[in-house]
Amino acid sequence: MSLNFLSPLYLFGLLGMTIPIMVHLLTRRQQKHLRFSAVHLLLQSQKRSIKRSTPNRRFLLFIRCLGIALLSLALANPIFSFSGPSDFLPNSPSANVFILDDSYSMGTLADQKSYYTHAVDALLDMSQSLSSESVYSVVSASGPARVLLDWSTDSSKAEKLLKLSQPSSRTT
Repeated sequence: MSLNFLSPLYLFGLLGMTIPIMVHLLTRRQQKHLRFSAVHLLLQSQKRSIKRSTPNRRFLLFIRCLGIALLSLALANPIFSFSGPSDFLPNSPSANVFILDDSYSMGTLADQKSYYTHAVDALLDMSQSLSSESVYSVVSASGPARVLLDWSTDSSKAEKLLKLSQPSSRTT
């Protein structure tokens, strides 16, 4: 089992646990003990009742540090992988959805080709770089969205369909 993080920079938040520790250390009371005969017994009984009613300071410190640590770990987005790092390799099978912007603005020419043609070429390059066991689907982004190619592993079918397609007159 391995543990990876999608946003590991949030782990620097664990350094925030030093703040409650520093506050705890700086606010500890330095007490001077003066013993006085009759008052000494009264103060002892008062201390016993205060100790029972106030929560343990170390327990509160632990809860504060735990809260900061859990928040930092939650923001880092942990991923538990039980089969090992092979799941993240490009050769592992996956399911992908490509969203193709086929709005009217994609018909604009750039470098002798339309933006739509550039997008189709990029989509075909990405689909061919997937492993042979990966499935993918192509969805158009113009409203209302529609599925251009349902789940498939056949890149030649996708290439034929996408080369014949044109940008629509709809907006995204």
